[in-house]
Amino acid sequence: MAKGRQNDGFWGNPFGGFFDCNGDGLEDLEELWIAEQIFEDIEREESARRHSSEWTPDWRVDVEDGSAYGLFPEDYSTQEAYEDALADAKRG
Repeated sequence: MAKGRQNDGFWGNPFGGFFDCNGDGLEDLEELWIAEQIFEDIEREESARRHSSEWTPDWRVDVEDGSAYGLFPEDYSTQEAYEDALADAKRG
């Protein structure tokens, strides 16, 4: 760690030193810029995935968990089919 820079706290290592590429013990502006670029790339990829055909429709997120019965929303094309199968499984 650089002499006299031990007490920089959060502002010296906002990511806990993860992006300290030069090993000086602090994350400087260039290293923080790299971190920002990585996070922006991740957000762009997530946004593209959410808007692609691979995105899971919202109903699959909001339905009751049926994993105790071996039922998973991803296995059903419609909410109605999933809820019917879950109701049948609950009845026994």
